[in-house]
Amino acid sequence: MMSKRIHAIQAIRWIFLDIGSTLVDEEEAYLETETDKTENLQRFIDKVKKLTEIKGLTPELIHEFIGKIVVYAPKYLDGKRYQVVDVYYSGVGILRELSPEEMEEAFQKRLAKQVQGKEIPA
Repeated sequence: MMSKRIHAIQAIRWIFLDIGSTLVDEEEAYLETETDKTENLQRFIDKVKKLTEIKGLTPELIHEFIGKIVVYAPKYLDGKRYQVVDVYYSGVGILRELSPEEMEEAFQKRLAKQVQGKEIPA
């Protein structure tokens, strides 16, 4: 009787160890991916810091910062031509363009920060 109980306890321990090991493996993989993303972004930022003033778009700049550009077939809507272009930056992947609403929100936030910075504290 005692032997069955010990085997059951051991089986439960192995199950928990296996589950725990799987969770640890998943967390390690996630952390490794996030670390890679952080390192890639840091390399990109370091490249940007090297340039203090860009006077024009040169082939060197394009090769330094852009991994690839994907241009999709044009689409026509209400007589207007629309074409999607994805720019994949070196080291950071794709950065999508802000929607008009997101752009307006970002603009309003920036204006609010500028106004706050110019106000004289009471």
